[in-house]
Amino acid sequence: NPPTAFGDVAVTKFEDFGRMDIRDADGELVPKQDLYVVTLANGYTFAARGSGTEPKMKFYVFAKAAVKDASALPAVKAAVKTELDRVKALIEADAQGRAEG
Repeated sequence: NPPTAFGDVAVTKFEDFGRMDIRDADGELVPKQDLYVVTLANGYTFAARGSGTEPKMKFYVFAKAAVKDASALPAVKAAVKTELDRVKALIEADAQGRAEG
């Protein structure tokens, strides 16, 4: 079953590239593949897929944040890193729980 939340962060969108018809930016149908993309309520997104050469899962976490001016950049980077680390920990805990059944 698709996840509905990771810790206290709700899942707002779940895309299964193996079962759903997903289109790219040009409107072309993306080939079916073992790839899941999860969008979270905090605006962060992550993708999960099996490795093509090893028996393991790979996760890719994406974030973006607005920066009002250059002087704010260090603080924004630090805040994004903190939230990315938290999201990574939530993903790891969920994966561990699913692996243990």
